[in-house]
Amino acid sequence: MKTRRKIISFIERKFWLLVTIIFLIQLIILLVYGALTDDSILWFNLLRGMPRKIPYLTTDQFIIGATEYPIGFTYFLFAFFPFRADLQLFSKIFGLVQLAFALGIIGILYRLVNARHRIFVFTLAPTVLILGPARFDLAVSFFVLFSLYFIVKCREKIASFFISIASLLKIYPAMFLPTFLRSDVKKSRKVNLLFYFLLFVIIFNLPLLLTNPKTIIFPFKNPTANFRPESFFGMLNLLDLAPPVAIAKLINYSFLIILFLIGFSKSRTTLGRFVALIIALVITASIFSPQWNIWLLPLLILSSINITIIFLFDVITAIEFPLVWHYVFHLTKFDGALFSLASPPCILFILLNLTRYGFYIYFYIKALRSDFVGSFLTRKASKILR
Repeated sequence: MKTRRKIISFIERKFWLLVTIIFLIQLIILLVYGALTDDSILWFNLLRGMPRKIPYLTTDQFIIGATEYPIGFTYFLFAFFPFRADLQLFSKIFGLVQLAFALGIIGILYRLVNARHRIFVFTLAPTVLILGPARFDLAVSFFVLFSLYFIVKCREKIASFFISIASLLKIYPAMFLPTFLRSDVKKSRKVNLLFYFLLFVIIFNLPLLLTNPKTIIFPFKNPTANFRPESFFGMLNLLDLAPPVAIAKLINYSFLIILFLIGFSKSRTTLGRFVALIIALVITASIFSPQWNIWLLPLLILSSINITIIFLFDVITAIEFPLVWHYVFHLTKFDGALFSLASPPCILFILLNLTRYGFYIYFYIKALRSDFVGSFLTRKASKILR
């Protein structure tokens, strides 16, 4: 216990020094080796396929072939157009931008959280260190957190701008709107946030509305027809225990609706309601991507959940993806006939998968409680997020 207190005390006193050291190490690795995952290759190939025009003002073939994400991501990727000739250069520039967003997240958390050691865990999170520079989820989390910061500051117009940008990069940030509308703040603040959010979304989507309106629904289409092995029903399918796909989807969608309704109506805090809705979306997805942790980590740091549990959750995910996942895939090709509970890697894959779902259920239940918001937040942040 004394050792733990000393470590926490050291982190509190040397917070920015430690953050600087970690980011310098990340920067050196990025500049020398590039991104640690292959995701940047995917974005690079998409970028090279872009025409020399503003995206979404061209053909259906380009739009559908480029990305399944909302319009914001395509424009975000288009900003890297000058670096499309060199994969290594693109990977490094893209990574530098993501590191800047990570620093921004830390800076915002520093303004909202008094316990610096909780923020420091974010800098050590394996998914942030490994996946962050090659993905754009850090950008989304930054805009979400920045919007929360301005809501705490009673600046709903600015908050609506950033939450609209986040929602045009990924769909999940838009769920904060119903969450905030159910909070205890003044009605005028709710109206302001909703009105300006809709205004900014319409403005950003205006090119699509005028030229190719049908592409707006494309990001909402399910890119995966069946459940992948890392999903719950996909795991059952490997064990030859899954129901037919149609029934599995019916059960899954029903569970999603139930989780949404319970999370929205029973959560006692604004922060908890938002986290519960995100978990409902993630836990019922037909796929799982480890970078989704980057969505949750900043929000969980604002919660009362023990920081060790949060860090362990991220470590488990990092072990399962990509290490065990890829190893088991190369071993079995995720063929049910080859997947065996007599194989230690297969057993480990199942155990880690179930553990990850266990963490989600735990976070979801905690998000329903009235004490979900951490007591270590600043007074204004605590008041709004409760």
